[in-house]
Amino acid sequence: MEFRLYNKPNCSVFDLIGNKEPDQTKGLGYLLSVSSKAMELFLHLIFPDDKNEVLKLLKLRGIVDCELTQNKKNNKSNRADIVIRFYDGYKPYKAIVMEAKSAKGYISNINAATQITNYLNVFKLLRQFQGNDITLVTLTTVVNYNSKLPKIKSITWQEIRNAFDECHDKKTISNEIRLIRDYSDYINKIEGTMNYYDEEVLIIPAGSTIEYVRNPKCALYECPLSGAYKTRGEHHPLYVAFRERRHNGRITDLYKILDILSFDLDDTETIDALATLEFNGKLKYPNIKSRIEYYIQHNKEYSNGIKWVFIIDIENSIHLPFDVEYEGSIKGMAGITYRKLNEIIRKPEKGETVVKLKKKRL
Repeated sequence: MEFRLYNKPNCSVFDLIGNKEPDQTKGLGYLLSVSSKAMELFLHLIFPDDKNEVLKLLKLRGIVDCELTQNKKNNKSNRADIVIRFYDGYKPYKAIVMEAKSAKGYISNINAATQITNYLNVFKLLRQFQGNDITLVTLTTVVNYNSKLPKIKSITWQEIRNAFDECHDKKTISNEIRLIRDYSDYINKIEGTMNYYDEEVLIIPAGSTIEYVRNPKCALYECPLSGAYKTRGEHHPLYVAFRERRHNGRITDLYKILDILSFDLDDTETIDALATLEFNGKLKYPNIKSRIEYYIQHNKEYSNGIKWVFIIDIENSIHLPFDVEYEGSIKGMAGITYRKLNEIIRKPEKGETVVKLKKKRL
């Protein structure tokens, strides 16, 4: 039997909770409490380099608190989105405290990190855990990396979805696997969520930076966080293309985006951390350290500071079967545009040797 809610098809118990920010985290907390598989996948995101710790935690007694509150003297209260406590028998072993933001839109971990650092001094029940036995976690749509921030684990909703999608490949569907699928589908259905990508192709005017994108030893693009560049990293396109200054803005390749991060390329501590990050047993950002070193060493125009950093997936990028050029002159076209894949990957019109793209400014 299929369950529907308010005439919407394919609903589940998570739709009964709601779809606002607190509802998303309450649904996640419920799933973690009833599914050991979901908890295992979640813990591997928090402790990607410590499989033994994950295995130990899965054997312990646990309590998942959602919307945990602590009253203050002024009749107000602090609220933690999810607090997971693990006990070895009756002895406190480890606590995970998570501050989560909505799964939709562009929301950075910076504000969440500021909030969660206050929880250690606020929640009395955390005092039974020693300082080293409490792990702080932020869950947002975007992670800004900065080694100057407190030591907080930062994960994204996309990583949650990627981890839970493992269960979509299972041929045998148990009630537990079905529940994980239901939660994954619930998050993906929320209007405005960044599900894998929110734009198909981002087209950026190319300067000298294009050579570093094309070079497999580098395969990076970076730009400032502010001003006219601000919006370039606030979406997650499936591909990025660079239009040349000449040849009517010629485009020859679509570059697959592995990730868009914000950090300082001179922040060696952050880079060392990125270089060891794993997902599903593989490095999340292969050769990222050597790629950044190559970029800094060879780019004479490089300047430090926190930037948008586009990490290109060279192996899954596309060399276009036909070059793409804009109709007419591109003079005055300084900004970025978003286009559909079918505008880029197609045959030229009859009598043309290149695909003609109508001008469109964002």
